[in-house]
Amino acid sequence: MKIVFIGAGKVGKTLAKLITLKTSHHIIAISNKVSTQQSCEFIGAGATITNIEDLPSADLYFITTPDSEIEVCCQRLVAQATIPKEAIIIHCSGALPSGILHCAKHKGIAIASVHPIKSFALPEQSIKSFAGTYCAYEGDASCFPSIASLFSEIGGKVFKLSSDNKARYHAAGAFASNFIVSLFDISTKLLQQSGVDKENAIDISLSLMTSTLENLKTTRSANESLTGPVARGDTATINQHIAALDNQNLQQLYAMLSTYSLDLTKLSAERKHALKILLS
Repeated sequence: MKIVFIGAGKVGKTLAKLITLKTSHHIIAISNKVSTQQSCEFIGAGATITNIEDLPSADLYFITTPDSEIEVCCQRLVAQATIPKEAIIIHCSGALPSGILHCAKHKGIAIASVHPIKSFALPEQSIKSFAGTYCAYEGDASCFPSIASLFSEIGGKVFKLSSDNKARYHAAGAFASNFIVSLFDISTKLLQQSGVDKENAIDISLSLMTSTLENLKTTRSANESLTGPVARGDTATINQHIAALDNQNLQQLYAMLSTYSLDLTKLSAERKHALKILLS
């Protein structure tokens, strides 16, 4: 296939580079707001195109811009006459459905979204670790085989998702990825406030989080992996923790997470109820 990328940020650069490295498909053009030439050099393929309207005819168009720009980019794209009727337009947003590309659909062009469930903070690292990444597909059934094949070639594991469940699915990703970074920050700062120097605080937090993830990999169960005062029903320690947190937002967060965690424990119903009252 001849492939075009509109938007060459972290996700776009990673996917385009993987396609260049691992498939026989051709990245023929890249359109980006800034540093388009640098993106092409990183990817190792594609002509630099400033205006979307000037993009060449292709089989597959990736729109990997910020979510707020996807619909407008698609409108500008389909306004040109060089898109073949058999082409596919795809975006990679985790939150937005493929329906955001409705202007292409109205012209008989197949549309889809594929969202790789992965943190793309560092493209160079993402390329090396992409193999095995789950990718949620949602859109026209007719183009699923070719898109699934493309993503399989670069190491992805594609599965179908209903557009009605996209927001809930994306929220799951926020809990698994984004919030773990926030929890790391909280843990590291609390350790520093306890007198631990910054580098040791970072190492301690990373060590704890890594060992917990390893436990989850082994048990594949939140219930079997939960440890600590909530799992033990240790009221005295929970009270000490809350008293030690001089930030009300942190106290509320601790209480909410602890309350949720109670349902993962093996404590009796009476004990759970008593602790929920305490945490409220």
